[in-house]
Amino acid sequence: MRVSDSTSQALGTAAGQRLPLAPYAVCVLALLAWAPFYFGGNDFFAWAVNAILAGALVFVFEAHIWLRGAVHPVPLERLRAPAWLLACVLMWMLVQIVPGVPPFLQASAWKLASEALSQDLAGSISVNRLAGWLSIMRLLTAAAMFWVCVQLGRSERWGRLLMHGIAIISALYAGWGIASLTLRPGMVLWVAVPSAKGIVTSTFVSRNHYAIFAAVGAIVWLGLLTQAYRDRVSDLSAPWQYRVVRFFETIFGELTPYIAGLVLCVTSLVLTGSRGGLGAAAAGVLTFLLMRGAGARGGYRAVLPIMAALLLAGAVVFFMFGDIVGARLLQQGLGDSGRWAAYASELSAIIANPWLGYGAGAFADIFPIFRTADVGIWGFWDFAHNSYLDALIGLGVPGGLALIAIFVNLAALCCRRAGCRHGGAFPAIGVAVSVAVAVHAAIDFGLEIQGVTLTFMAILAVSVGRSLALRP
Repeated sequence: MRVSDSTSQALGTAAGQRLPLAPYAVCVLALLAWAPFYFGGNDFFAWAVNAILAGALVFVFEAHIWLRGAVHPVPLERLRAPAWLLACVLMWMLVQIVPGVPPFLQASAWKLASEALSQDLAGSISVNRLAGWLSIMRLLTAAAMFWVCVQLGRSERWGRLLMHGIAIISALYAGWGIASLTLRPGMVLWVAVPSAKGIVTSTFVSRNHYAIFAAVGAIVWLGLLTQAYRDRVSDLSAPWQYRVVRFFETIFGELTPYIAGLVLCVTSLVLTGSRGGLGAAAAGVLTFLLMRGAGARGGYRAVLPIMAALLLAGAVVFFMFGDIVGARLLQQGLGDSGRWAAYASELSAIIANPWLGYGAGAFADIFPIFRTADVGIWGFWDFAHNSYLDALIGLGVPGGLALIAIFVNLAALCCRRAGCRHGGAFPAIGVAVSVAVAVHAAIDFGLEIQGVTLTFMAILAVSVGRSLALRP
């Protein structure tokens, strides 16, 4: 059963009043367009700006609802489990940075520092309280983005607008990256980055971080394209000659912008040369096709023509630009020994303090203690290159698992409606993007880059909002 847009909006207001959502949709898209710009959002300045803008947006939205006497389109009760998990994680992060806790709770680094300085220091569970505060700020920023977007996503109209806006933003950054590779190789914005020469990183410093951003954009474009195709070419009982003609008319007519956006994102993804990014994209695409093929009218036959065309186009793109990926695979294979050695060191850190953790964001402070010679002596590891291990190191096993469970729960909400024949495309996009991000998080730290994080949270929120608006 499909809930109409007017019904959806009525559910979000009281006493017949309608809450104008257009200004909030515009503000969300503006924030999402800005988030990846300043070096992918991986900078203190970007963190501060994003926190201020997202916080202000939530404050105005909540004040507006209160003053209008309206109710939330998606009440907090509908998200009870992830809300409680988030509250517990935030509370634990605050406890970790409280100074002066009993000595048996303090990190041993505080005792060593006190002895070295010959003075008493107010110790805490966290070895770096400033990093803890920054982690809280970034988590709240992501939560604020999710909260506003899930309210907008409850409406079919505004959810569709946001998803299309996110797709366009990803295509613009893909175009920027390809243009930079051609016109300004080795430059990221106004800064020379030698490691970016010969590859696409767009406005991101690392190829791997832009790769997951491009992969997310490609999956969104794929979802929008298949949905648009299914809406336009749905009569499977028509003669095959008619369907063939209609297929080409649609592909080279109404769906051309969708195909252009998808090809642009896929091309930029391949030109990053990121093995992890391509693997994550493949996992997300496969997830989406499995879900929508089963839920589409007519089963897989309804989307088979467009899938065949896209696979052919993808093969052509990879044939033309895939030498960068091929060269990396020949030189380094699917992984490197230093990364696996680092993971072993990180597991040792978790085993040494499994319950309390070392404080959110404190990986860079604690890793040198457990770093082995197998990791190598070169390079500074400021992130774990595995978001799951990073969460377990910082928050401890209970806190880390609670944080991971938030995303699992939200993805599960989308999964329940991803197979719906009417309106299931957006939930399927949410699940597919979650799978891609989850796969990439196992080999890198893209989720710690706010350009990726805020985009992912917006997509997931819209998908959850549409899932809650559908009935099985």
